[in-house]
Amino acid sequence: MYRDLEHRLAQRIAEFLRSRYPDASLPSVVIEQPPKVELGDFAIPLFPFAKPLRTAPLKIAEAICAGIGSIEGIAEMQVAPPGYLNVKIDRASMAVALSADQKPPAEVPAGKILVEHTSINPNKAAHIGHLRNAILGDTFVRLLRYEDREVDVQNYIDNTGVQVADVKSKPSRVSRVSITTAGISTPVSRSGMRRIKIICRHGAKHCTPSKTHRAIPQRSPN
Repeated sequence: MYRDLEHRLAQRIAEFLRSRYPDASLPSVVIEQPPKVELGDFAIPLFPFAKPLRTAPLKIAEAICAGIGSIEGIAEMQVAPPGYLNVKIDRASMAVALSADQKPPAEVPAGKILVEHTSINPNKAAHIGHLRNAILGDTFVRLLRYEDREVDVQNYIDNTGVQVADVKSKPSRVSRVSITTAGISTPVSRSGMRRIKIICRHGAKHCTPSKTHRAIPQRSPN
């Protein structure tokens, strides 16, 4: 109902401007939410209409407010500088309609809706966020089916990816890699587990290397 009222409001404003400026090429009416509740339920910026209508946005807002007339479901429309229309809905009539379960006619497009949710990455650990996504996705699917929509659900099990396959293939092609500095010798085994041995440039095994050492990866002769 809220969306239906928003749509009818935008349609009425567009029709009013077209009737007042029949030769102008008009943009679409955009309806936003005001930054504060006391300003209203809808905020309509008129700045996109200033150039095609060659009129200040504030003047356009004043013309709409004065000449558009009453709109069902709208209680009040106010002009706000520098060029906004702040609109308040008729909450009493909306409450009555909701209590009577009155629903505006909705156009349901034909076709199937595909919803993908959860889709956990198998290369990482599952966590509470995955459960949240599963609940949200399943709720969305149930809401669509409640409205008699045809829904197909997909849960993609992510593949390992090129980067994982690349890492897995490296040990089979490289038997041993040694990362050396002026004071550090770091051989890397086939399994990928790094064994670190500190060798000082002076021959001591436990001397701390300089901070200026830079690691240079190189293949070992074997």
